[in-house]
Amino acid sequence: MNDLNRVRVLRGLMLALIWPASALAQITTLTAPDGEADDSFGYAVAISGPTAISGAWQNDSVRANAGAVYVYEQNGDGSGWEFSIKLVPNDDDFAGDQFGIAVDIDGDRLIAGAPFDDEAGNDRGAAYVFQRTAIGRATWAQSAKLVADDGAFRDFFGSAVAISGNLLVVGSPEDDDLGTQSGSAYVFERDPDTDQWLQTAKLTAGNGERGDRFGSAVAISGQTVLVGAADHNHEGVNNQGAAFVFRRTDSGWLEVATLAASDGDELDRLGFSVAIDGDLALIGAPFDDDPDHTGGAAYVFQRQPGSDVWLESEKLSALDAGLGDQFGFAVALAGGQALLGAINDDDSGEDAGAAYVFNRDLGGDTWSQVAKLTPLAGTAFDRFGFALALGEGLGLVGAPDHDPAAVDEAGAAFLFQLPDPPADDIFQDSYED
Repeated sequence: MNDLNRVRVLRGLMLALIWPASALAQITTLTAPDGEADDSFGYAVAISGPTAISGAWQNDSVRANAGAVYVYEQNGDGSGWEFSIKLVPNDDDFAGDQFGIAVDIDGDRLIAGAPFDDEAGNDRGAAYVFQRTAIGRATWAQSAKLVADDGAFRDFFGSAVAISGNLLVVGSPEDDDLGTQSGSAYVFERDPDTDQWLQTAKLTAGNGERGDRFGSAVAISGQTVLVGAADHNHEGVNNQGAAFVFRRTDSGWLEVATLAASDGDELDRLGFSVAIDGDLALIGAPFDDDPDHTGGAAYVFQRQPGSDVWLESEKLSALDAGLGDQFGFAVALAGGQALLGAINDDDSGEDAGAAYVFNRDLGGDTWSQVAKLTPLAGTAFDRFGFALALGEGLGLVGAPDHDPAAVDEAGAAFLFQLPDPPADDIFQDSYED
């Protein structure tokens, strides 16, 4: 037995010990009640409290590839999840707008991107905000349509979105301010008196350049925004990738850190996916292929107390990593728990996909894999793990190429009960103005 196979056997034994059946409980499978072939339901997912959402950007119910977002609510007694409402924009949802290609939710508000929207110009893009208008099901209404104040041809504003309280950020990865497809991200803030969302900042990387696609992944936590630029040539290394940290100050948004891998290499594409929670950031590099991380990797960065200094604390990879698994394709983070997708994992069939749960060790700065998730009905080429979200003890995993009820690539999202996170891990943000 060669060394690589010996390592895989040992990893397999470790996995059998750390995956109790109770930790892998699949609660339900979410699918579109009107799903059709190639809808790509599960391409983007989000969860907040008793509400889960999924984007289906190729849904054709309005026009071809106009897109839709589906909302699901947990029963009041916690016994299950049910479809609530299908959302489409109030304005004429044109063919190919791809509404729902990116989604996020926070409490009673959700946001969905439509990067091919043409209202402000060809493929300039848009993002839509919906508000829950009353307690109960099917009570969501569009409250805003957002476009960039300087949008231009094929900027694809809306390719990535994030919302937290009265802040939201929208990625525009092919904006050309710093060169062709250098990218940008726009910050909007809600005026509580008027309930209007106002563009208050446009973010670009201080060392941005053509082809970076800055803004292809975005995340918010508190007063901090994290923006991925997977095609950034960090320190001259082609497509090594990076992520950029911005903090809101009294004078506006300040770029405070560039996060790059200590062992970054060509074509790793760090920043392909990003997540942030308090003083922790998780950044995916799904094309990392160094000898110990052949199936992709993700990096944890931690902000030092009371400062704008972020330090790499750990590099994560799957215990049973396989070549080309693309671990880190999607990431989610909540306190001391992380969820990471590997869309080409082969456990349920070729490129069926998987998702991994990591917990931060109690009272420490190291992370351990505690579970591997695969769906009960997983099949080859599902791309399970393409999109991820963490809720209160829940993990939502998108599989946009899954074939529910034999409907080819209609897509699905799978909801899991996760192992408990570390008891001492709560949201924290050590920076104080």
